[in-house]
Amino acid sequence: MRKTPAPRADVEAAAASLSRSDPNEARHRIQRLYKTYPDDPICHDLHGLLARRDNNMHQAIKSFREALDINPNFFSSIANLASSYTEVGNHFEAIDWYKRALELRKDVLNIYTGLANALSSTGFVEEARVEYENALKIAPNDPVAIMGLGSLELYKGDTEGAAKYYEEVIEKHPRYSPGHRNLSLVIKYKPDTPHLSKLEQLVSRRDVAEQDQIQLHFALGKAYADIKEYDRAFASFELANDLLYKSNRYDAQREISLISRLKSGFGSMPSPVRPRQPAAVRPVFIIAPPRSGTSLVEQILSTNNTLFGGGEMPHIPRMIYETSAQVRPPDLGMFTRIREGYLEAIQGLAGDKTVVTDKQTDNHLWIGHIATAMPDARILYIRRDKRAVGWSVYRRIFNSPELGWSYNMREIGSYLRRYEDLIQFWQRRLPDRVHIVDYEELVADPENRARDLVEAAGFEWDDSYLKFYELERAVQTASALQVRSPIYRGSSEEWRNYEKHLGPMLEALEDPQDQPASKPPTTMFRA
Repeated sequence: MRKTPAPRADVEAAAASLSRSDPNEARHRIQRLYKTYPDDPICHDLHGLLARRDNNMHQAIKSFREALDINPNFFSSIANLASSYTEVGNHFEAIDWYKRALELRKDVLNIYTGLANALSSTGFVEEARVEYENALKIAPNDPVAIMGLGSLELYKGDTEGAAKYYEEVIEKHPRYSPGHRNLSLVIKYKPDTPHLSKLEQLVSRRDVAEQDQIQLHFALGKAYADIKEYDRAFASFELANDLLYKSNRYDAQREISLISRLKSGFGSMPSPVRPRQPAAVRPVFIIAPPRSGTSLVEQILSTNNTLFGGGEMPHIPRMIYETSAQVRPPDLGMFTRIREGYLEAIQGLAGDKTVVTDKQTDNHLWIGHIATAMPDARILYIRRDKRAVGWSVYRRIFNSPELGWSYNMREIGSYLRRYEDLIQFWQRRLPDRVHIVDYEELVADPENRARDLVEAAGFEWDDSYLKFYELERAVQTASALQVRSPIYRGSSEEWRNYEKHLGPMLEALEDPQDQPASKPPTTMFRA
């Protein structure tokens, strides 16, 4: 049967409506093409772009894959699939698709920088450097590639090296706002620091786009915080977060419903999987909200030369969705598939290591599945003062559609309270499996508390763990600098400088009104 391609004029009109951010027209045109010309990959590609604009990443990835089912070499969908996997944090999958794109075309700048970013995010620093340099061969002044090279220096703890690259970006692109924000992260500002006045001049311009305002105000907030002008710092952070929250609304009710289903499904704990043979690699799950100290804990444990620090890995969420565990009751077949799929994924990363850490923040949702599927896994929960966590979150941009809650004070408080409530549920169900690491106690008494941490992870203690900051490994989170210094004891009190502004968050931390109902609706699964 002959396949009918979509009329070019209709495709161009649909693409133009999408680029104009006209939601109704774009949805009407693209949905009509998607239904009328199901054999044309470009219609599936546009459908994926529409879903991505709506933050429906599951549908976006599905649509791009549908396009590739029709034409496996459809370059646009390969590139879009790679960038979508990056957006949802599945950097390993993204790397594979970027490499596939390069097999087809070697002249597209964004493929090189996208691959470099994904490699950097998974700890392949030198491989990332090669791809950034390849990008600069195509476009010698590309700001993304230059800034990427700076970030590689930052991940190694070299702030001076990072600053040189960020300054080069700004010199070549004076209004490139991400360069200004990254530079702010490696400067300790004083009132007369030249970059402070430059930031003030930039934000005062009337022709600065909204996305640039976001970046610049995060940078300015950091600068004002350094010079202890806390009210002005908060005003800048608030303006940036308000702009981000407009386009990154968080569906709290979806999370509340999911938690309710989980509590119902694990009303009593199922028997753990009994593997025929022990796994070659043992996982250690480090679980906590962002900015709670997971990078510090992973860095301490990585002192052990049998451990691979996996960072924020996507494999548990991927296995959850592959088994539909988020929407159906748990059973033995589900747990077995989760175990096999997860262990296969981490064994490919571990090399000759026998232990792998995973500090994906959303794994708190799946502790019941993790504990049942992998009875040999260790589960560490990092408990830190939620006021300190909330303020630290508010000061940062997170490149994830799942973190829309982080741009609103009340949403932050509600999210962190729900997080803690679910952890307490798992503690009641699994009192011998969930080990609590108190962050404040760890930084106040590292010698004794680090010993407890190391033993909870399944290792024997030696004093080398206390010199974790001397370990040479790339750290891809906002904590890259902190983990390269002896433990700093004052960070959990910084929120107090802004306490008068934090009312909505502090109230939400105490307000139980959006807690999941004790009895879920009858349409939700039961064990």
